[in-house]
Amino acid sequence: MAGTKTTTSRQDQASPTSPAPAQTLSSEAVLDALKMILLGAPLNEVLTSVTRLIEAHSEGMLCSIFLLDEDGLHLRYGSAANLPEAYRAATDRVCIGPNVGSCGAAAYLRQSVFVSDIVSHPNWANFRGVVVQSGLRAAWSTPITSHDGKVLGTFCMYYREVRHPSPGEIQLIDYASRIAGIAIERDRSQAALTLAFEKIKTNEQSLRLIVDTIPGFVCTLSAAGEVQLLNRQVSEYFGKDD
Repeated sequence: MAGTKTTTSRQDQASPTSPAPAQTLSSEAVLDALKMILLGAPLNEVLTSVTRLIEAHSEGMLCSIFLLDEDGLHLRYGSAANLPEAYRAATDRVCIGPNVGSCGAAAYLRQSVFVSDIVSHPNWANFRGVVVQSGLRAAWSTPITSHDGKVLGTFCMYYREVRHPSPGEIQLIDYASRIAGIAIERDRSQAALTLAFEKIKTNEQSLRLIVDTIPGFVCTLSAAGEVQLLNRQVSEYFGKDD
């Protein structure tokens, strides 16, 4: 993601311990993901497809996507099919903050947070027990942002070994966050449109009820003189349907 920075600590200077994955996604894979978005597939399905697409690039990689709640403070899982259940339960609905794991910090700081050894990193002190239990060791997170720069969530890569991200892996994280951002924005736009339509319908029904209870004749005309609204008394008097 353009303009993002990498946050590291002294413990995060480990070198990659396995071959770096390819630095690009195939055009076919990207098109398949975009096709799901355009066809209106459920957001969870799209995000799961994105995580699996990235996981396929490196053996042992686990991916997750967090969504930022409307309160702008809490992260909930949008997709994390392969993360240990106990870890998901302990970190779901986490409150963001500058020192909250990798994802909580990335969402708060609005920049990438790459932790090579989460067992020893201070950001993970409150989660150390479940981290040890899960076997996760590296967590690299980047914020997912909208076209106007608002944080929508985070994309994260995990490994079960101490590991620093390679340039290729950083590029994959960037690709994944961009695709996820498109999917999340479209889903929220569609939800907002549906809500607005329902409000309009409700307002129309309320207006009709109010107008119909007004004693006497009520009729509104457009600037061109066309009838826009008749109340029930007018319709019944002239024998017309509403």
